[in-house]
Amino acid sequence: MQWCFVVPVLSAFFVLALITFTFFVEQFEKSSFSEMKEKASSVQQSVRQVIMRSDNLYTERESLALTVKNLSRILQSDVILYGKNGRLLYSTRPLFMSTDKREASLVIPEIRFLKRPDVFLSEDYRSVKCYAYYTRAYNIKNECVGYISMLSDRNYSMAQSETVNVLVVIVDIYIFVTIISIFIIWLLNKQTMKPLQEVTEQISQVCLTGSNQQIDYREEDEIGELVKQYNQMVVQLKDSADRLARSEREFAWREMARRIAHEIKNPLTPMKLSVQQCLRKRSLDPEGFDDYFKKTCNILIDQIDNLSNIASEFSSFAKAAESRCEKMNIVEKLRPAVELFANNSEDVTFSYDDNGCPSLLVWMDDKQVLQIFNNLFRNAIQAIPDDRHGTVHVTSDGLDGYALIRIEDNGCGVSEENQEKMFQPNFTTKTSGMGLGLAIVKNILNSSNGDIWFESEVGKGTCFYVKIPLCE
Repeated sequence: MQWCFVVPVLSAFFVLALITFTFFVEQFEKSSFSEMKEKASSVQQSVRQVIMRSDNLYTERESLALTVKNLSRILQSDVILYGKNGRLLYSTRPLFMSTDKREASLVIPEIRFLKRPDVFLSEDYRSVKCYAYYTRAYNIKNECVGYISMLSDRNYSMAQSETVNVLVVIVDIYIFVTIISIFIIWLLNKQTMKPLQEVTEQISQVCLTGSNQQIDYREEDEIGELVKQYNQMVVQLKDSADRLARSEREFAWREMARRIAHEIKNPLTPMKLSVQQCLRKRSLDPEGFDDYFKKTCNILIDQIDNLSNIASEFSSFAKAAESRCEKMNIVEKLRPAVELFANNSEDVTFSYDDNGCPSLLVWMDDKQVLQIFNNLFRNAIQAIPDDRHGTVHVTSDGLDGYALIRIEDNGCGVSEENQEKMFQPNFTTKTSGMGLGLAIVKNILNSSNGDIWFESEVGKGTCFYVKIPLCE
């Protein structure tokens, strides 16, 4: 963005420098023209006095030569005389005299044929660069009797030297001004871009959850208006996020209450039917009532245990964030858990490998650690089909400051449509349970700055990864 300012400024400075340089060159040439015109006027007067009424310069050639020579020394300029026909007659500098007759007519055509009173230009005489001023020579009757040329290589050299000096000064001035201008533009641009960069940074960090900081900018300009709109958006976003969070919590608890009510209602129906049937049995068949009563009591006890499990799962989910953390070696918790689940009634084989790391110190609640392993191991067992010999392989290792635990089973896997729902509360693919196990594990690990994810292939099995920060 800075080049949008710098390039026009540099272009403007270049144009101004070119115009300034051209102006000074023209002034030098005008000064030289005026000076040489005055000198030529003195020569004209002297020639007029020498030739008097003569109609050409040849009659008084020797007198003219002496006069012109003296004037050339006084005026510090070379003088060349031409006849009416334009042929060279005399020069104060022998270098300008030509021995070739074809080069003897040296007067420029503009002064001879176009009837111009004078001509000023730069010429190259015998490799000598100089200013040349041409004018006519008159007698006392004001008749043109020849032509006068004033040559000044000194003026030309001085003009070139002054031009170079002016050019150097102009370049120095404009370089200095350009540097100062670029620096000022940089400061202004930095001052202007600072709030824009801050707005950009803050906008990039805007999130629906968490705290979004407002920008402190008090200038009343376009950027201030932008900052004002951003701050208003932050306030509105916070209000919307709070309302959304409340709505999500309310919906989650309503859904949880609905699911709990459904889970509680399911066993209540057979319990009611069993009690009613027991009452009828007592009236209709008193002799067989005792056996039927025992059978009904067993059914009621099973259903009460189911209700107790539902209450325990819900309580565990509600208290997942409450923990008493301490420093522990998670390998010492993982190995006994694997050995415990190795003695299962489903004949699933458990194996464990610590990868040569017998100690992985983490900061967690020991009860919650066991709850994580119990949920994951139980899910692994339940994921194995009845027609397959189940295996669960558990490994632990230290990696980049984390304890990484890997639990791999050879179960039926998780379909793609269910993979995104695995850690959602109330989601389950089983016929029993509330679907809170993985949600509880996820909440526990989040509260400990850990993480959990899985990889699954339908028909071949699932591998869960648990990552917990190691103690420093």
